[in-house]
Amino acid sequence: MSDRPTSIFPVVLHRGLTSIWLPIIYWGNIFLTGYLFPVDTVFGISAHLWDFFAGASGASILLIFRYRLRLKNVTQTSIANASGVLLAGTFGATLMPLILARVISGYEPLRSEVQDQLTFAPVGTLGQMFSMALIIGAVRFSRSLNNQVADDRQALAAIQLQLREELESKKISLFQEINQLLAPLLATIQTGISAASNSVAPMIQDAIDGVVRPLSHTLDAQSETHSLSNLKRHNFKRSISIRSIKEGFTRKVDLRIAVSPWLSLTAYHLFPLLSLVYLYNLEAFWKIGVPFLLFSILSMFTFHKFAKEKKVPTYQGYLIAFLMSVTQGALFELNPAAHSEVFHQESIRALTFSIVFLTFFSAFFELNLHRIQENTEAANAINQEIAHNISVVRQRFWYIHKRLSRQIHGGLQGELQMMALQLANNKEVRPEGLTTFLDELNFGLLNEGFKEKSPEISEFLEELQEFWQGITSITYEVSQVTSKHISSNAILLECMNEAIREAINNAIKHASASKISISISELTGNLITLEVVNDVVKTESSTTSDKGLGSKIYDEICQSWKLEQGKLESTLIATFAVDQSFA
Repeated sequence: MSDRPTSIFPVVLHRGLTSIWLPIIYWGNIFLTGYLFPVDTVFGISAHLWDFFAGASGASILLIFRYRLRLKNVTQTSIANASGVLLAGTFGATLMPLILARVISGYEPLRSEVQDQLTFAPVGTLGQMFSMALIIGAVRFSRSLNNQVADDRQALAAIQLQLREELESKKISLFQEINQLLAPLLATIQTGISAASNSVAPMIQDAIDGVVRPLSHTLDAQSETHSLSNLKRHNFKRSISIRSIKEGFTRKVDLRIAVSPWLSLTAYHLFPLLSLVYLYNLEAFWKIGVPFLLFSILSMFTFHKFAKEKKVPTYQGYLIAFLMSVTQGALFELNPAAHSEVFHQESIRALTFSIVFLTFFSAFFELNLHRIQENTEAANAINQEIAHNISVVRQRFWYIHKRLSRQIHGGLQGELQMMALQLANNKEVRPEGLTTFLDELNFGLLNEGFKEKSPEISEFLEELQEFWQGITSITYEVSQVTSKHISSNAILLECMNEAIREAINNAIKHASASKISISISELTGNLITLEVVNDVVKTESSTTSDKGLGSKIYDEICQSWKLEQGKLESTLIATFAVDQSFA
């Protein structure tokens, strides 16, 4: 699974700038909205032809930059690149119509007309390109991320199944390996003991040296580290379904995002209010624009105050956004100053429509951003669950190998050595114990239920304090609830004991530590964290193999870990996955 970007803004902007819909919608908006205004002549050509040139110029530059951005094969656009694209598109859409109008009509524009064009057109053009890129990018990214989360959920189930199969396959493989080596050997020893053969004692010693001891060492060294790269990432092709659309529209959202005050107010300044000044004069802004802005601020922030901490289905959020958009249009249209004979009513109605449109799409953008945030959090949660499951399986692999190694090295080897001594002293030997041992070993392997248990975590820490007394001072902190939780999970307990033992050994060996502090606490999400802090009295160089061995142990049994080494103090921080849901 790929890492999610730390900021979605460059990704959203890239999705918008590389979409074929951006130049199409930009051109359509410039050209078609011109029909809402009175037909006029602009720089000697028809206003509709002018709008066509303006839209086509900006769209052409956007297409060129879209091609260049797609060639780079990246997933996000820097602010510098995006600014370059938008500024180039802005000046292209501003200057190209002037040149074409001059060529077609031969009209010689007044200096004031050129100044007005160069003053107002770039602001509106830049605002439209930027806002459209954001809205289109948000919709595309929201949809793709929604599909990715759905794919990840299915992949999680597939990976969990694969992990279970891997675990069972490994256990069966170990079962076969152990029984192929030990079953014939133990059967031969039993037969020799039953027949009172004189060659049994040397046979037992040969079995210990040639089979039992090497097998225990091999099992001890066979603990494997599993990571995402070991697993097959499944790809799923999803189609749009009525169910997925219904789920998207019924998902709960914060009611406040149905109205976006700051985005709406910014859009008002860039489009209708700027157009109002361009079409008429600054006085029109004071008479119509300022009262509208004041009422808009009052209505939107009042809505936010009453909508605080309220959740509604997404479809209700869109409905409320539409009603607020109509309300905003009404606030602009019902201003008596807007119906003065000075202002052409067709242009006022066009500006009213633009306010309704901008208010709704500001909320639409906010709702999509909210969905992107939700999907990003869901994707991160799935990644964490996969990492958790893999860590749990790593722990179980390690636990099985360690237990088998100890059972064979300590249990079986001790049993055989005792039999050899009994035979040497002509004492009675009961070979049935070998069969019982192998049966118990097989049961423990297949059911992960070995008889030998580790001491409880608090008991283990107290034993370490006594063992190292006089060499280093060990203090520990772990709550009774956490201690009970750890001690009830045999695999987790064994892993934490091993990590603590390794950390203390390293602190004493490499730092000559005189003080070691151990802290264990529970985290949310089925995790337990271990922190081991030691002072550094004397730094000793260590071989690469020693470092590699310690790191390998932590890699096998910890979900994550880091070692912070300083001149006066070193700290090991490790997190352990708690096996509660994965089986």
